Formats: sequence, C-alpha cells, structure tokens
Amino acid sequence: MSASGLASLSAAFVARLGEGANRADAASLQEALHGILAAAREAWPGVELDAEEFASELGRRSAGADPTATLSRLCATDLFIACAVARGVPGALAAFERRFFPDIARTVAAVDRSPAFAAEVQQILRERLFLGGAGEPGIAQYAGRGSLPAWLRISAMRVAGRLREGTDRETDLERLDKLSDRALDGAQSDPEVEHLKATYRPQFRQAFHDALGAISARERNVLRLHTLDRLTGEQIARFYGVTQPTCSRWLSHARQTLHERTRDLLRQRLGLSGSQLDSLAGLVLSQLELSLPRVLRE
Repeated sequence: MSASGLASLSAAFVARLGEGANRADAASLQEALHGILAAAREAWPGVELDAEEFASELGRRSAGADPTATLSRLCATDLFIACAVARGVPGALAAFERRFFPDIARTVAAVDRSPAFAAEVQQILRERLFLGGAGEPGIAQYAGRGSLPAWLRISAMRVAGRLREGTDRETDLERLDKLSDRALDGAQSDPEVEHLKATYRPQFRQAFHDALGAISARERNVLRLHTLDRLTGEQIARFYGVTQPTCSRWLSHARQTLHERTRDLLRQRLGLSGSQLDSLAGLVLSQLELSLPRVLRE
C-alpha cells in the first residue's frame, strides 16, 4: 500500500479515537493497520469492504489508554467480515454463512440433534443478526473483543434454549394468531354472515391457528418478515439470496396456503354448506392482507 494510502487508513482510525487520538503513535499505527488489513483480505477473499471504513470501525473499538495495544487485541479478521455483513458488502453474507453456520448446527445439537431444530435456530439467528429494521442489524453489536465463532455459539445456544422451552415459537404464533380476531372484527358483512361470525368465532380462531402451525417454517418466516418486520419483497429476496420474483411467489403461496388450509379446516370441522363456508371464510380471509400489518405492529 502506498504512503498516502497508509496515511488515509491511519487518519480514518484516529478520527474515531476521541481523546485517545493524541496517544496513537503514527508509525506503529500505520504498520499495524496495514498488517491487519492484509490479514483480513487474505482471510476473506472477494469481500471488498472499503479499507478506510474498516479502519474507522477499528478505531471506534480501540479507544483507550493505548490505542495501538488495544488494536492488537481485537479479533480483527472476524471484525472485518462482521462489518462487511452489517454494511451489506456483496458476497459478505454468503461467505459468513459458509464459514460459521455449520458450527452453529453442531453447537445446538447439544440441545436437540434434529436437523429441523438446527435449521430453525439458524433461521432465527439470520433474522436477528442480518435484518436491521429501523436500526442496525444485530451483527453490528459484535465488538471484536472475543472470537466471532464463540460469540455466535453463545447467541445460538440462547436461541436454542428458548426454542426448546417453546417461547420463540409461541411468540411467533401468538403474533400471527392475533389476526384471526382482527380479521373477524374487520370484515363488514350482512346480518346472516354476522350471525355466522358470532356463532363460529372460536372455531375460526382455532382453524386459523392450526393452519399457521401447519404451513412451512419458510412460509411463516416470509409472512412475518413482510408484515411484522415491514420488509419489502426486495429486502426479503436479498435476505434469502433469491430473485425478487421468486420472493413474490413465496409470499403469494404463503398467503394462499394459509387461506386454503383455514378454509379446509372449517369445512371439515363445521360441516357448513358451500355457500355458508364461502360467505364466512371468503369474507374473513379477504381481510388477511389488510389486517396483517396493523395486527403485527401491536
């Protein structure tokens, strides 16, 4: 790297030190930053995180009595990929998952050895680590003071423990489950259908709940990401690494499947005539798209 490049790295680092800026030795700092950047790029080939942005993140985490010494203790190559993922650098997320997610599956096998359980833990971690919503994604909280694999193992075991206890699953279903009452209340109808709504409210609520539990984990995730987390189809597509039309098909299929499963369960359990079922299920289930965003914000 040229002398001007090293100076730019050093300047980006020092700018984030605050009061520690006066304690940084320029020559040793430039040498350290050059070595760290070279090691990070070797560890993560093809992940093109801007060098000055990386130096700035290193500086933010190195404020103290001796910034250069603090810098030397950071797990800098781990911090490099974490920063790249948080900033949406192309290829960073895929590289991150290839490197670390197999270890997550091995870790949570201590709680439940089934592949389905490991896949669910990984999915929840994806949402918490990589989706920022209104703020920073969870991966931005990694400070580089311990190894990233260890940090991820702790996070994975927390998720696995809550899943084993049922709290995460219950929370997801409870949030989506609110929709059944809101959909019933929001559907404007004639007196006959109002009577059906009043008579069969508990059965509709149960059928909707059972339909939610029966659709695939990905279908629930797509619905939740689109409604609870207010992500666009484009954002969800990036999250899954697919095209936007593919994501749109997933979302459409999830809605259709939920509608059809609820309707089929009502038919099986209530023995309503086709016209009565269409009056109740068709009217109420038409409220799903209108009700989901409002219900899930609560």
